[in-house]
Amino acid sequence: MTDGDEIFAGVRVLATPGHTPGHVAYIAATGSGPVVFSGDAAKNLAELATGAVGMTLDATASARSAARLRSLAADDDATRVVCGHDRVLSVVDNAVVPRTSPRAAVVATFTADPTTETVFDLTPP
Repeated sequence: MTDGDEIFAGVRVLATPGHTPGHVAYIAATGSGPVVFSGDAAKNLAELATGAVGMTLDATASARSAARLRSLAADDDATRVVCGHDRVLSVVDNAVVPRTSPRAAVVATFTADPTTETVFDLTPP
């Protein structure tokens, strides 16, 4: 896959190296605006907002990738960015803003049946 390839109808590849050498993100065209799945190119609001990316193999490439993602999101207020480890975000008036509330949970399997899960909701009230 290379930058710009359409891998499914309406889903394009976006090269976002840095976290790993061949890291890619995906942009999906939807009826309510583009959705960017950034993976670990921008793991959270802080990285998308500042471009300061941690846990990376190449900090310079990661900063360029985060800037590219932010620029794409800033082009259209309807664009949503699904980060690797945070809420759904957008860039509105040059500010990164959350589109969803924070949620956290631990999911565990305590039986031999892998389809039986226990969910511990850690989301604040």
